[in-house]
Amino acid sequence: VPLLGGGDGARLVDVRAVGAGDGGKDYTGGIEVSDDGSYAVVPAASGGLLVGYGLEGAMRLSEPSTYSWSFLYRATTSFTLPDGVDVAFVNGQAVHFTGARAFTCHGCQMELEFTVDEPRGVQTFEMGGGDGEKERIGVGVWTAAEVGPLAFDPASGSIAYEAGGVSDAGGRWVTLVVPPGLLGPPYRAEIGGENAPVTTFDAGGGMIGVSARPAEDGTVRIFGSAAAGAGAGPGAGDEKDGGESRQEEAGGDESGGASPKQGGAAADPWILAAAAGIAAAGAGAAAYLAWARRRQSPR
Repeated sequence: VPLLGGGDGARLVDVRAVGAGDGGKDYTGGIEVSDDGSYAVVPAASGGLLVGYGLEGAMRLSEPSTYSWSFLYRATTSFTLPDGVDVAFVNGQAVHFTGARAFTCHGCQMELEFTVDEPRGVQTFEMGGGDGEKERIGVGVWTAAEVGPLAFDPASGSIAYEAGGVSDAGGRWVTLVVPPGLLGPPYRAEIGGENAPVTTFDAGGGMIGVSARPAEDGTVRIFGSAAAGAGAGPGAGDEKDGGESRQEEAGGDESGGASPKQGGAAADPWILAAAAGIAAAGAGAAAYLAWARRRQSPR
């Protein structure tokens, strides 16, 4: 029984027969796994096999709970991630789970990265309307990195922030969940003044998740199309001119933290390639907090 990827740090921890082999005999007792977990000896007529791998040598952990894995395996492989994972990144593309945390990969070569129970926060802006009244707009911040106050610049159509806790981890994903009426597609990023790719996904409720991955601490600026005529006032309680935000603690259902599961039942595995992409930006600037309150908690 070969190791995943031909020796990528995974080790065999358990191999057992599934169903009956030749003549209905259970061959599990005849399976031997080497002491170092590098191979297993399996009777030829043992039928189907269930193989358990230990991945501590294959997956990289960035504290507290971000995992990355360079995975290579020619056979079709199905993955089931922990319930606390709502967004995974596959070869730099975001995959947002709204049901079972599962997918299938064909002829699989991928860079997989995900965070279990990813921290969530909300930062708000006060937007000046044409009638002189101000509207409070919220932007979700999903990341294990340290993100400073968001600064919205309607003139350039961008949101900027300082990312910390990134360099020591070798890079971290930061997702802003924005209403397209505040900042709409198409999106691009500048990290440290250099152009950088972004990946987007439909976050539901008219919101769009926009993710960038700074490799080092520093300034990240997300560009999009600002709402026509939008003017950003200071965040509530903020005396500065411009569009600096107010940061709020996210907790419980109001954070919009996790996507609702579909009836609690595991959906059929789906194909990665069809999972990522931008949602059609339809609705206006529904506030993030109001959107988050409508979300169901799967936990």
